[in-house]
Amino acid sequence: MGDNSTVDKLTPVQVLNLVGISRIINVAGISYSCAITTSGSAYCWGSNAAGQLGDNSIIDKLTPVQVLGVGGVGNLANVSQISGGAFHTCAIITSGLAYCWGGNGNGQLGDGTTNGALTPVRILDVGGSSYINLNPTAFVKKIMTGSEGLSADGRSFTRYFFIENVNRTSCGVGDITSGSPLNCPINFPGGSNDIAEDPSTQKITINVEWQNNSSLSKTKYITRHRNLILNQSDWSGGPGQIYFSTTTFGAIVNNKFNSSNSMSYSNPGSLETSAPIGSSGELESSIFDSNSISAVNSIMWQGTLNNGNVKFQIASSNNSNGPWDYKGPDGTISTFYSAGSDIPNKINLAYHNNQRYFKYKVSILNNGSTPVVNDIIINWSP
Repeated sequence: MGDNSTVDKLTPVQVLNLVGISRIINVAGISYSCAITTSGSAYCWGSNAAGQLGDNSIIDKLTPVQVLGVGGVGNLANVSQISGGAFHTCAIITSGLAYCWGGNGNGQLGDGTTNGALTPVRILDVGGSSYINLNPTAFVKKIMTGSEGLSADGRSFTRYFFIENVNRTSCGVGDITSGSPLNCPINFPGGSNDIAEDPSTQKITINVEWQNNSSLSKTKYITRHRNLILNQSDWSGGPGQIYFSTTTFGAIVNNKFNSSNSMSYSNPGSLETSAPIGSSGELESSIFDSNSISAVNSIMWQGTLNNGNVKFQIASSNNSNGPWDYKGPDGTISTFYSAGSDIPNKINLAYHNNQRYFKYKVSILNNGSTPVVNDIIINWSP
């Protein structure tokens, strides 16, 4: 309650050492509260097990403490909004910059790590190359979590919701699990005990509480469900094309590509390698613009395998100029997605999620009878 005691009160008590309050919140039904003063300072008090009070400690406070600045230097100033989750707190200052602090086991602080922070850290923008700005002209207007009090039929209720990341078996592409993330093997997607986060799915838990410690809880999962296709079936137009011509949520994929090495593509609808026996040829596609923040789900080829091998790598970026780092299942350039004709290769979403642009690289091995690729099909979701 902020009155320097742990005794329940049936009537209001004044929060100690705090004047000029412009807004006060009870954060997500968890045992701590925060307030903003008319001067734009932020104060929190109560439970502090994960550093959610922002005072560079994990010691519970019975009276308000001022939220410190980044790195513990000074104090967070010009705060216009403040809100929080179960064990973390976030704030927006008047310039539109956003900060979070506290627990970060699922990346909820938005700083590109899973390291907890006892003082505020800046929230990164999409892609992680800059800091997000939530001023009124930005796409996102505000951060909004917390609890709400209401009454019905003479009874008082509190309702709140919180959002969590979701872990799945088989390295993030299998069944939903409550297990903690583990390191995935190189042979992605691994087995049913290889657990990783699925960045395309979020778990939303809605709670309603009322007197006598009664409560109801409902959980929903929200995931990308729309599946779109990029299908290239002809490369005879030759190299030198940087971009595919795109339309909203689709692509006009023509018969051109970016570059190739030791590949035969002059026969329409047929892609082979001209490399010597025992060697491979490579082709790098043009850039596909999804026109949205998207996820690459799978890549598949159709044709005849013969005695060789067909394998792929994917590069994705939020910038049309890259950088274009081709990655295999383990996130390095050393591994490839490889399967026979008509068998989808599940893409490791840890490396190709929430990106606007992507392209593929196909490698064909000549083992005396080269494979023939007729189609390359990429499944993606906006």
